[in-house]
Amino acid sequence: MNGRFYPRIATAGICAALALGWLSQASGATDPASQILNKATWAGMDWQHPEGSALWKSLTWDASDDGTVKKSTATIWGTQFKVMLLGGVLHFDANDAFPSCDGLEAKAAAHFGKPLSDDSSITIPFSETRSMKMVMVAYQWDVGGTRILASCTGSTSSPADPSDPDKLTWSLTFAPPAHLPKLIPKFALRCTRTASYPDGTTHDATDLAMWIDPYMKNVTNADGVVIADNGTFAATDSTLRFSVTRNAIRSDYVIDRITGSLSATIMQNGQQGGTISGKCDKASTLGAKF
Repeated sequence: MNGRFYPRIATAGICAALALGWLSQASGATDPASQILNKATWAGMDWQHPEGSALWKSLTWDASDDGTVKKSTATIWGTQFKVMLLGGVLHFDANDAFPSCDGLEAKAAAHFGKPLSDDSSITIPFSETRSMKMVMVAYQWDVGGTRILASCTGSTSSPADPSDPDKLTWSLTFAPPAHLPKLIPKFALRCTRTASYPDGTTHDATDLAMWIDPYMKNVTNADGVVIADNGTFAATDSTLRFSVTRNAIRSDYVIDRITGSLSATIMQNGQQGGTISGKCDKASTLGAKF
């Protein structure tokens, strides 16, 4: 998979270390959850000296041998979370698996307000009737000098397998904005396409309906299947670029974000085989029209 990873995925090695049981139980007069779920905690957090905060003092911390990783536990929403502070980023990963992402947004929004949200999940088809979804759902808030990310990650199967139920992980991440990238929600485009060939002929191709995901650097079709070649997506304020290869024919797309114009070069066996032109419009959804 291409692009940016959520903190839960990007720190897979660190989370494996947490599973070794380096954590200790939280204790103290102040309930950690009341601090974690309090906007004032994060609005006033001094990330240069977090040890001075009431939250810090409400937790019992263990440190790795070199002192670079600090670990604890906290109970939030009735579920125990592993806590890790590394490089100025504070991670909370739920010990229990969840069957879905339902409820995460509502629970977090009740404390932090309406979030910026994005569903970067992708579908991996195995056959016409079987597929797996890589779930990546995120919600983000900026509160004072803190960026907060609530994420739900994992995989689900379609059709569901009763012997192997879906297990998703809920995570919370708190950090200075410089340490967490800004969430950029994906958006849908519908683009017309006309192919032109060296012999002067033209052909009206089917419209291209796709989700553009700048945060994960992906382009998917309406079903969530990645269509852009790995590592080819690039976005600026003025253009979107990506390549799509099918049956050894590569199309290098450029979309002008100002005018909506689409252009592409068709490449086959290292030789240019034609061009594509068209027009893109933003869509609210890519669901069936009827």
